[in-house]
Amino acid sequence: MDERPEIVVFSQNKIGGVQNYFYNLIKFDKDNLFVKKWLFSDHVDDKDARLPQPYNLCDEHFFQYGHEHLYKSVKNISKFISNKPGLVFVNHAIELITIHKYRAKKQNSCLLLS
Repeated sequence: MDERPEIVVFSQNKIGGVQNYFYNLIKFDKDNLFVKKWLFSDHVDDKDARLPQPYNLCDEHFFQYGHEHLYKSVKNISKFISNKPGLVFVNHAIELITIHKYRAKKQNSCLLLS
């Protein structure tokens, strides 16, 4: 079993913004000290430009929300957050609700405002 701490990054499936920070955070873990997950949220009504393809830097997941009840979306998203020690980086309301409702006992949260 992998005993490294975990970094879980939430971001929107969009180009630019805080994506560059998260990309560098994940890519430049040269010593591979963390298990990394990147979760891309995609609201069904959002018309902004999407990423043309995954970055393929780590375990990446794309999920859509807005087509079902908010709490059902939050419950589905929470399955990607383990109980391993580490950090969860959040940026938007759906991620904050997920952390609040389904906080993993060993995870710490980090809020980034953009």
